[in-house]
Amino acid sequence: MKGHTTLTRKLNSLLLIASLLIFSFPSCTSSKQKTDESKTEDLSESADPVIRQAFSREAEAGGTVGHAGDPHQLTRTELSYGRAPQPAPGLQYQDGVILMEHGDQAIQAAGSDGLSWVLDANAPHADEIQVDKVLFATDRCMGRVLSVEHVGDKLGVILGPVQITDVIKQGHFVYNQPLDLNSLVGVVAPDYPGAPESDAAHQMKAAGKAALRHTQPSITYAVVTPSGEWKPMPTIEMPGAPRVMPASWQPPSAQHLLAVAQGDYFPSWPKFTPGPLPVVGGIPPVQLSSLNISPCFINCGGIGVHLYQEKDGVKVDLKAVLHMSAPSLTFNIDVSPGYVKTAAISLTGAAGFTITFEAAAAKDMSANIDTFGQIPMNIELPIVGLGVPLKVILTTTIKLQTAFSAKTSVLKGQGDFTASGALTMGYVNGKWGASGMKMTLKQNLADAVGGVSVGINSLVFGVNETVMVGLGAFGFATGPYVALVSSITATDQSSIVMRPCRQGTFNMDVYAGIGYSIPKLVASIVNFFLSLVHVKPIPAQGDAVRMTKPYPLVEHKDQIPPGCAGK
Repeated sequence: MKGHTTLTRKLNSLLLIASLLIFSFPSCTSSKQKTDESKTEDLSESADPVIRQAFSREAEAGGTVGHAGDPHQLTRTELSYGRAPQPAPGLQYQDGVILMEHGDQAIQAAGSDGLSWVLDANAPHADEIQVDKVLFATDRCMGRVLSVEHVGDKLGVILGPVQITDVIKQGHFVYNQPLDLNSLVGVVAPDYPGAPESDAAHQMKAAGKAALRHTQPSITYAVVTPSGEWKPMPTIEMPGAPRVMPASWQPPSAQHLLAVAQGDYFPSWPKFTPGPLPVVGGIPPVQLSSLNISPCFINCGGIGVHLYQEKDGVKVDLKAVLHMSAPSLTFNIDVSPGYVKTAAISLTGAAGFTITFEAAAAKDMSANIDTFGQIPMNIELPIVGLGVPLKVILTTTIKLQTAFSAKTSVLKGQGDFTASGALTMGYVNGKWGASGMKMTLKQNLADAVGGVSVGINSLVFGVNETVMVGLGAFGFATGPYVALVSSITATDQSSIVMRPCRQGTFNMDVYAGIGYSIPKLVASIVNFFLSLVHVKPIPAQGDAVRMTKPYPLVEHKDQIPPGCAGK
């Protein structure tokens, strides 16, 4: 069990991707309304001096107050494509930004890749759209123009990420309201290149742009640095022959045309498929190749995800939920010319965290599962009363790895925590502050690990659950953010050994920053996708500022018998 001991030591240090809890800058409409005084009073008395300052009455004074919008009141085009920006007292957009005050009416189609759009070429300000300009048509159709194509009266546009200060020059925004999980809009981009098991990822492997060889069975573990860089650890390999993973998607030929409405074409794009229409409530599941993902909210008592994957003879059924009780969101964002002066956000109402899984390797297993990416769905709630069409955005990024060393094996596990307190971050004039929920384990993690196998088996699952208030979509949303990153590992010794050994670990950390940020692996896949249409690559990291290190909430490990897996 020497190799197994090394593995468990590595698993304990696993820290999975930080993606975004983006909370961005509402726009200034009217006035100096007061936020909930009791909530403000509590935050202003925080033990952290930066948080106290960020949520003080002095810091919030003069801010424009937003309130939650009702998505059922959106027009057809606003629901389909997002809300357009508007002027407002005290709000200054950056010079040179292409503002389309009726942008939702100018959009004719949104691509299922989450990056491409078709606009009416005759719409106001459409003639200003050109590469490297910042386009602000709606809260979703917003970003730096990477590509523009004209065909008749249609305009094809591909957008990339921007910084918050590329859009907003000045504005001060305050918000304090309950987070209504019943009034959410689900926006799906099933062909988003950075999604798990995406066509673009398969294509990149087929083109030799990423590792093709998977040892049967094998697994590689990695640590993610606070900057988002993946650093692989030594691979634990079991006997078996190398194999090439099949690619289910072939590159588009030069003649492959992009079909858009009414038979028009943009010749140089990959095949364009209009994205599914957004829905209010009843969030739909997302089917991605071998992976079925169902984000869940009210029906699972909080913010969570249920996923099922069946691939190469391995099955995993897993559910992870951050339980919420009367959730509420508070933020204070003060954007001054050229920089963000204050960015603070607090999410209350967390009641616990639960993860359950069952994994099995069949007799025909040929490779372990190694899945990573952002679930290609944004869950949104509009914020109104502001010129800037801000929205609360819930996003989820996952990492799933199995390490079955024997076929016909089963591995089960569960982690169950209670939670109390608020998840809070604050940034004032270059200084950071953070505080986290108190997490209490309900049961021994190792005691919840079980299964049957003649070999050592393990599973690693990481989930980044994000709440944002900002602009943009998927990996390119931008603004201040907080990310709650949780990871669980389960390892079970062979059932036939004389000395059984089971281990379970759980880590939870908080990240925060201002800007956009996507993991380098996701960025490489997105850039490969963009290269197919001859578009220059995007930077992997776009943080204006970021916390120098994560704020730890939980670091827990259990072994049965104690010490059986080593230090």
